[in-house]
Amino acid sequence: MFIGWKIQVVAEGAKRTDKVLFCRTEDISDIVTRYRLEFLARTKSFGSRKALEFRNLFSSEIVRYPDDDFSSLFVEGYWEDQSGNSISEAEAMQRLFNVPKDSLRLESTKPHSIRFQVALANGDAPFGPTLPTFSSHEQFILRHFTEDSNLLALSRFRQSSSFSLKSAGGVRTLETAGVEHISHFLAVFRRVYAPGENANFRGVCDIVHQRLENTPFADWLAGERKALNRYLSSPASSFIVNNGRTLTFNAEQLVHTFLYEKYLHQPDAENEMERAKRAAEVGGPETLEALFYFVITDISTFFTNWGRWTRKLCALAAIDLSRDSTGAAVSIVKEPTKSPEEKLSPEHRTDFEEYVAKIAFALRSNEADSNLDASACFAKAKSILRVLI
Repeated sequence: MFIGWKIQVVAEGAKRTDKVLFCRTEDISDIVTRYRLEFLARTKSFGSRKALEFRNLFSSEIVRYPDDDFSSLFVEGYWEDQSGNSISEAEAMQRLFNVPKDSLRLESTKPHSIRFQVALANGDAPFGPTLPTFSSHEQFILRHFTEDSNLLALSRFRQSSSFSLKSAGGVRTLETAGVEHISHFLAVFRRVYAPGENANFRGVCDIVHQRLENTPFADWLAGERKALNRYLSSPASSFIVNNGRTLTFNAEQLVHTFLYEKYLHQPDAENEMERAKRAAEVGGPETLEALFYFVITDISTFFTNWGRWTRKLCALAAIDLSRDSTGAAVSIVKEPTKSPEEKLSPEHRTDFEEYVAKIAFALRSNEADSNLDASACFAKAKSILRVLI
């Protein structure tokens, strides 16, 4: 497996940059360490700090071979200086923005986001000194957008990193979450994305622009809306196809190709022909669908970030998220307590079992564990992997 890791860096002159490091797991001499890293890369929660113990295995000089499976890592809040030394996020913020210690946590490097975060670090009220009284219709939009953006954040599709594009012998295959997880995610995604929905993202942006004008939050959300519009109108990212290639269709067209012409509506012959043309452009239907998954994950990140702030706005404006517009309580079904591996998606539970077997076999070959019987090796292998979940 070939793994890329993008790390945030405070460079000379108090400038922010990124560096990308790589690891080929086949080059790791300790087989248990290799399997632990591969399992983490397959089942990662985006931003997990559990990857930090493997930092020394990554380098900028490792070459990817054509048949290497690809995965990626990113550790939220992790920074290094230009020499590769780890520094705290608080120290990084001090160097970059000259703000008081621990007052700023950089969540984005987009200019409008930096303005917003610096304003908060300086003590400005995000929604202004006083809040307006929102109409019942405005409350309805804010409530439902907040609820749906939270459902997106909690969805199995987003949480389990449940798709991967693999290549072997020149043939690409797409491994995905179960269709029920994809369909659930897309049903909620449509509610906040589609123009005809009552509480879509455009309605939220309009309310904030009209009722919270000239506040740090309104400035930030306006910048976010422009960034999303640019993303939707730009050619779909081709990084999983080949480097530097410009595709003939944009991200919005790709979303429509699958959202309205495959998953949520029955396609017609013209829809299928258009999708086949785009699949041929990127190298096959598996690659096109993987590209769609990457794009909707990117777009949903906009919505989940916005929803975190509309939740705070609702709390300050006394908009009760536990009740609907009629005053009826919103029922929340809680899942029973589960073991770490039971919380994984079905696909990643399969990964867990696969790597437990691999590690157990490796332990039997290890002189220090050679006295363990098979059941003891499996039990030890499970404990080794559970700490990564």
